[in-house]
Amino acid sequence: MKQAPTSNSEKHSQIRGLLKRSTFEAPSLHSIVDEVFFTTLGGAFNVRALAERIQQDEILTGAILEICRKPYYSGKTPIRNMNQVIHRLGHKGLRAVSLQSFLDLEIYTADTWEAQLKQLRTYSVIVAQICKIIGRYCAIDGDDAFTTGLLHRIGFAVGLRKLTPKGDDNHAFWEALELSHTVFGKMVLQEWGMPENIQTNVAHYGQTIVNNDVNLYCCAVLVAEELARRFRFEFRGQTRNKDSAVHQMTDSAHRAIELMEIDENMMRKIYMDARFVLAHGLRLNV
Repeated sequence: MKQAPTSNSEKHSQIRGLLKRSTFEAPSLHSIVDEVFFTTLGGAFNVRALAERIQQDEILTGAILEICRKPYYSGKTPIRNMNQVIHRLGHKGLRAVSLQSFLDLEIYTADTWEAQLKQLRTYSVIVAQICKIIGRYCAIDGDDAFTTGLLHRIGFAVGLRKLTPKGDDNHAFWEALELSHTVFGKMVLQEWGMPENIQTNVAHYGQTIVNNDVNLYCCAVLVAEELARRFRFEFRGQTRNKDSAVHQMTDSAHRAIELMEIDENMMRKIYMDARFVLAHGLRLNV
């Protein structure tokens, strides 16, 4: 008689099943968000026509305007319509808030895992904003750093939505997803047609060396996560077992700081800038 599988092995088996391309089905990118990326990555575009196209979806438009009500985006002058969003934020800013709105509406909402997805949504925005700030001081593009931070756990969110919780102790789910969410993330971003460099950054989350070279964007995410912890923001699904396979695979934030050549003075500036953006710009309690 075969021994019955443990609950942990059942959960790992469930996730391994999702990793089969015939089984895993990535969520579709919102068609209008797809158009925003396609239009704004191609050079000059008609602002009025794009604004009108976005406004055809009232829910998406509302979500974008809700994000833009934060002082970080609007400053002292409110942003009231999509024309103003595009003129004030530019094409890169428009891509960022459109993507964030889509994630809020269609990825980080679900009947199951509601609390965890909400926590992950906030955490991803915080990491993204800190990554962008790191771009002010290090040799990385701030907008690509923001997108990498925003999407660094997209595979975790998508994988979590496809799993059914069993009982009160779901630690094994987290352990298994921590090992596999980069694979899910790569699949999702390929499906969405995201730029190759963003796919690479997300696929190698937790590493500092990619293809024998330092990946500064992956390093920035590790540094941003360390700063988020200092602000008492952490995705609590993460394993805390130092002997786990996840911990052994993940390079430390200190190593990332060294590779990015961030000295104590620079780290202090990044910390203060991040604190200001999170507290005053995004109105978070830090």
